[in-house]
Amino acid sequence: TDECVTALLTASGGTIERLSLADCRHLRALHSLRVEQGAPANRFTRLRELDISGSSWSPVALIALLCGAKDSLTALNLSSTHVSNGVLRSGDDFSEVAAAVLRCGNLQRLNLGAPVDFVVPCLTLSIFTQLIGAVGDEGLGRFGTYQNVCSASHVTDKSFGALVELSFARNASVGDDILQKVAQRSPRLVRLDLRGTGVTRGGIAAFAENAPCAPHLQSLLLAGGESLDDATLSVVVSRCASLLELDLSMHALVGDDGIRALSNGCRQLQRLRISRNTKVTACALGELVKAG
Repeated sequence: TDECVTALLTASGGTIERLSLADCRHLRALHSLRVEQGAPANRFTRLRELDISGSSWSPVALIALLCGAKDSLTALNLSSTHVSNGVLRSGDDFSEVAAAVLRCGNLQRLNLGAPVDFVVPCLTLSIFTQLIGAVGDEGLGRFGTYQNVCSASHVTDKSFGALVELSFARNASVGDDILQKVAQRSPRLVRLDLRGTGVTRGGIAAFAENAPCAPHLQSLLLAGGESLDDATLSVVVSRCASLLELDLSMHALVGDDGIRALSNGCRQLQRLRISRNTKVTACALGELVKAG
């Protein structure tokens, strides 16, 4: 129950390092914690991993956790979460929750995927609207026309700078403009999940060509998005030569030329997902296997 979780965190807020409340669907509001004056100064300052995937949360409770753990948190999983009934304010765009996420400057793993309703997409848009609107951080080139909608004083050079794993799986709010901001903000990224997002093949090509993390990327999951073609895949493999894992499922425009480019460009590839790729022949896959 919410009361049990609140009691747990009240008793161990200064020592807890990992907290998983994944799929706790019986919780009404995650817990009833709030940011309060007089709370212990060390509350959640040792919390490194927070997983509430599949569970409900209230904005005030999540903000309390994130504010306490802003310097310690390295992993945050909000996939498939939703806001509890009765705690959502009319017109709330989750900007305060987004600000709390952005203050966590040491985040290494972030999951904003698998939405079950509007909550995760809305939170994602709020996070990246604040990033894009940050003073001195307006340049989007061909990717978008966002304006400075807020001062975003909580956005620092550390915001998303430590990320190594980022998942947007099935989050349709994610498009080329958000991907461009990831490219600018996350030079250490090694795993990126874009399955089922709104990113275009042009956005993927621009990311591969311009992102500082591209040469070090080890996992790129693209299933279910706009299909790459052979030319775009050639750009990806030429810039992302360290790939160990690539998911091209349902990319109907990828053919044998793209698979051959993989043979030449990604020599360390260990996992390739191919499903419903009608233009890829067994002959090209055989050549890929022989290439090692």
